[in-house]
Amino acid sequence: MRLLLLLPSLFLLSIAGYPPNFFSKITDDQVFTILHSACKKGTYICPKQEYRIGKLPRNFKWNGTKIVSSGVVKKLRAGGYKNNEIYGAFREEFCCTELPCLRDCNYVGYKIEKKIVADFPKNAEALLRLDDPQINKYKDEILKYVAQYGEKRVNDFSADIEDLFDMLHYRSDRLQGPVNYMQRLIDAGEFKNENPPFMQYLESLRTTRPPKVFEMSDESKEEFRAKLEKMKSIEIDTHYQISY
Repeated sequence: MRLLLLLPSLFLLSIAGYPPNFFSKITDDQVFTILHSACKKGTYICPKQEYRIGKLPRNFKWNGTKIVSSGVVKKLRAGGYKNNEIYGAFREEFCCTELPCLRDCNYVGYKIEKKIVADFPKNAEALLRLDDPQINKYKDEILKYVAQYGEKRVNDFSADIEDLFDMLHYRSDRLQGPVNYMQRLIDAGEFKNENPPFMQYLESLRTTRPPKVFEMSDESKEEFRAKLEKMKSIEIDTHYQISY
């Protein structure tokens, strides 16, 4: 029985290793396993209008017939997606990701994306330069993402990046100000002459950004530094909870 309960998870974990022709024989149950992972609780659980039956916010269910006959599932079974594109394609096709759809589904506790999350990965350097202990837990994953995708925002994030987003969302009121200050220092060229090892990927990003018309005096830079140090000195809880 325990093995049976684990089968859906094993299926999801092994998607990345399947050849494209595997999906030509994917079952409807496996399609729904992918769907429920892509449109997971706490984020995109609510189906778009064309894929739901019943009324929001509570009396609805997924329209299985329309889902398995959709163009996305047909393309999946035809081997039309790379393995790392599947979750993003499902999420974009089936899940509520924008207002007003999300407003209708608000009862599930969906967290409207905060700016500090929406700006990732363009704010990756600013996040890391804060040297915040909770952010530093995800440093390797952030660098891995930037090395692979640069400033491009993909539809399918790793579990660690999703955890980073949850933490940033919860602490956004406290972190957004320091991130803004740090970004202004970066854009003003404050760090252009340094390149510590863990910033090597981000350094290349900074040189490819469109130039910004922004000048900072030495006095302004010192003022920003002082505010950053003051904010970093505030005691911050290291535990957080998120309700779904």
